[in-house]
Amino acid sequence: MLASRYLFARRKYGGVALISAISVIAITLAVAALVITMSVMNGFRGSMVSQIIGAEGHVFVEVRDLAPAEREALAVRILEHGEVLSVEPIVTSQALIEVDGVASGVIVRGISREALSRISLITDNLANGNFAGFEGIDAPTVVMGAQLAAMLGAHEGMGVTLISPTGSVTPFGVTPRQKSFLIGAMYQTNVPRTDVGIVYLPFDQARILFSRGQAADELEIRIRDLERSEQVAEQLRAMIGSGRDVTDWREKSGGMADALAVERNAMRLILLILITISSLNVVTGLLMLVKNKSRDVAILRTMGASRGAILRVFFLASASLGVVGLSFGMLIGLGVALNIDAIQSAMETAMGAELLPGSAFQALPSKVDWVETVSVGVFTLAVTFGATLATAYWASRADPVESLRYD
Repeated sequence: MLASRYLFARRKYGGVALISAISVIAITLAVAALVITMSVMNGFRGSMVSQIIGAEGHVFVEVRDLAPAEREALAVRILEHGEVLSVEPIVTSQALIEVDGVASGVIVRGISREALSRISLITDNLANGNFAGFEGIDAPTVVMGAQLAAMLGAHEGMGVTLISPTGSVTPFGVTPRQKSFLIGAMYQTNVPRTDVGIVYLPFDQARILFSRGQAADELEIRIRDLERSEQVAEQLRAMIGSGRDVTDWREKSGGMADALAVERNAMRLILLILITISSLNVVTGLLMLVKNKSRDVAILRTMGASRGAILRVFFLASASLGVVGLSFGMLIGLGVALNIDAIQSAMETAMGAELLPGSAFQALPSKVDWVETVSVGVFTLAVTFGATLATAYWASRADPVESLRYD
């Protein structure tokens, strides 16, 4: 009761109430800004990760030197890991795809029809065709992106030629190996790297075209949580042995995953500093409150109030500002983050223009990380309570005799 009376002081001490209101508004805006920004960053990161991974796996084990029986035995061992969903042998190589004199460089991925059918990004986004001819070595078909086919002027059922960079050695040099295929299916995933740069070829045909014999290049592993790919790769490395190369999607991203992590951490640090500054504004109001109420504190002390009681009064008076600011900030931040699509649509309707013209994103991506949100709340309270407690402790140590003497 006494703490609330101090916060809502008489007009004579109206400066304290004004500073308290400013402190609440500052904490509210800082917390809301952090929650909204980190939610958008999480959504953006999720979109970028899907662009980086595309239709590929999460962890890869190099198996070029293994015979088919040894490769299958290793795949069975890997499947025993609790986080592994599937293990498939693949052949991967660069090649040139050509249609009526129009050519483009692509990555050819040799994979079985069963494995291709389990890639939801491909199967859920088939533009036309099917996987009926995607197997064996007799008149097989290829699967490619509709965007790549449009660039080459090709369509379903049309013939294409794949030219391997490796081939037969002749007296005149190395003759590239090439073979013609029919387009069996096309997909439109809206992932540029997959739609334009990857062509799927039956596993057996890929081994022939790229001179792999009975070998495969890698075991492609998909896991339950791609965020744990580093830990899973390390565990598989320990299980398999150090002599075999085990990598994850982060290592194959060419530094993109690391750049996203650095950007995310830097943004989080900047906004946490902003929250710290906003929370420390509470101290300013508390100092003014202590100065204005020094006479009251001296009287309370002479009447028998303990230093602990005085500390609790001033602590509750200012700590409550942090709780109120945090509550409003969370409500605003989560409200915007969870309804960002509707807010963006309303703003575009009101403005009569797109907010993201020419962007790859039709809407701002947003994903609320509840663990991170709770951490923001704990951090805000810790900073506010810590600063308030130190100031309140200083106020409780004041000498009542000295305060009354000079008041």
